[in-house]
Amino acid sequence: MLNRINMAEYSIKNLEALTGIKAQTIRVWERRYNLFSPERTATNLRKYSDNDLVKLLNISVLIQHNYKISKLASMDDPTLKTRVLQLKYKPFLHHTEIGKLLAATIEWNEKAFFLTLENNIRVLGFEETILNVVFPFLSQIGLLWQTGNMYPAQEHFVSLLIRDYFIQSIKNIPATTDNDAPLTIFFLPEGESHELSLLFYHYIAKKEGHRVIYLGQNVPKDDLKRIARFKKPNNLFTALISSISGIDIRMYILDLAQQFAESNIYLTGGQLKKINFPLPRNVFIVSSPDKFRKYYKN
Repeated sequence: MLNRINMAEYSIKNLEALTGIKAQTIRVWERRYNLFSPERTATNLRKYSDNDLVKLLNISVLIQHNYKISKLASMDDPTLKTRVLQLKYKPFLHHTEIGKLLAATIEWNEKAFFLTLENNIRVLGFEETILNVVFPFLSQIGLLWQTGNMYPAQEHFVSLLIRDYFIQSIKNIPATTDNDAPLTIFFLPEGESHELSLLFYHYIAKKEGHRVIYLGQNVPKDDLKRIARFKKPNNLFTALISSISGIDIRMYILDLAQQFAESNIYLTGGQLKKINFPLPRNVFIVSSPDKFRKYYKN
């Protein structure tokens, strides 16, 4: 658990889950190369620090780029970080890029975070980077937060970096001048504040030439009805992410379908796994950008 402002404690299994390096391998490296000197719990279990995790993340990345552990073990932490920053992108090693983002987050290093993000976007493109690097990275952040190994402030720090990047990317897309283009309203229901997937699909819709109204977080349904009555949108798009938003998923979806019967309603988010009932004819679950495009082109 967290015990001071800049330090968390990790078990060897935490390190394995976050770096992809097996616990047995970590133990061997400790003995052979004196890689770490972990403290011990009262029950004699190893416990590792933020610095240990960042070091192992950097080693994991470098090994994927053909470095040998015997050489890496002799490098100090600043040298390891420098070598990682000097790497050229290696295709299809998404987990190493996730490791770089995680290390930058733990060290509050905005510059390294954006350098990694922009390198990925330059090679993979925006959508593939978000789907295969950023969203899996956020899942890792969620795991750390749930296990008490990341401060809420760290999660907020990285979420705001990504949010700002999304918003700037959306601003860089010229708005359509076609008044007959489909109009999509993006919103989150009351009690829902997890905005990143909504911003991602906002980006896609604008890129594909939609007219877009983005309402953001915590939108009261009465406000949504007033806007929809005035603007008559072709589509509504929302995300149901948080299990603590207090929403009855079934009643919320059925009510949306009835209140906005003339619009297509697109839904995304982890809470949709709870759906075990037939969806109304105008409600569609979006699990990928390709599925979203397929829906609105039909």
